[in-house]
Amino acid sequence: MNRFVMIAAMLLPTPVHGQVTAADEAAEAVLRQADANGDGGLSRDEFRDFMQGMAGLGHRAARLVSTFGVYGIAFRQIDTDGDGWASPAELAAARD
Repeated sequence: MNRFVMIAAMLLPTPVHGQVTAADEAAEAVLRQADANGDGGLSRDEFRDFMQGMAGLGHRAARLVSTFGVYGIAFRQIDTDGDGWASPAELAAARD
């Protein structure tokens, strides 16, 4: 599975095993756009862009974060080591 699909999947319902849906592809596009430097993780600003993009796709949790502007709170839940960068591993762990 593409790393962008894996990371974006933390905010999407789990698809049927091995099946890539239109929602997966849309989330991958949002993540690619948000990951401005292409490093596979998300800075605080990139995370905000990702959440706004996911809210635009209609994802409930992302809409709530965007509506209330609680990007920092959401980001801190994912950035478990507090280094200001949500690594691919942290993003994947957030889904579990």
